[in-house]
Amino acid sequence: MFGTLLEILSPLFRALIGELVQGHKHSVLDSPDLKHFSRALTGRLVYLLRYMDENPDPRYPDSYARVLSGFVDIGKMRQPARYSVEAENAWVKAAQYACFYLSAFGLVQVCGGIGNEVAISDFGKRLVRTDEIRRTFRSAFQQPLP
Repeated sequence: MFGTLLEILSPLFRALIGELVQGHKHSVLDSPDLKHFSRALTGRLVYLLRYMDENPDPRYPDSYARVLSGFVDIGKMRQPARYSVEAENAWVKAAQYACFYLSAFGLVQVCGGIGNEVAISDFGKRLVRTDEIRRTFRSAFQQPLP
């Protein structure tokens, strides 16, 4: 289902994102546009990218649910997210959406036709390793990965 949803909505989503995805995807790492690009991300998404960077094997989007729930946004007044049986479906949907969102930016790629597994792209690897992203999303790098 992920592949089908991605195929259907990706052109629409890319159009909504505009120039950021269309014209600057590959040059953004060498330009001031990186600050604009980082505004489209959150600590939780960067934490997921960091996890994918350290565990590069393709996986189903659902399998990242526990990774997403494990991130605690340090410095915010919110309670840490909890992974419970009752919330499992919500975290699975959040993981699917996160993978879809990151794929629209070219940070995650769909691998294989049958399983619709996803993995971090080369662009995603380069982005998550930049000093700007590490500074902007410090808490995503301070927390241990699951």
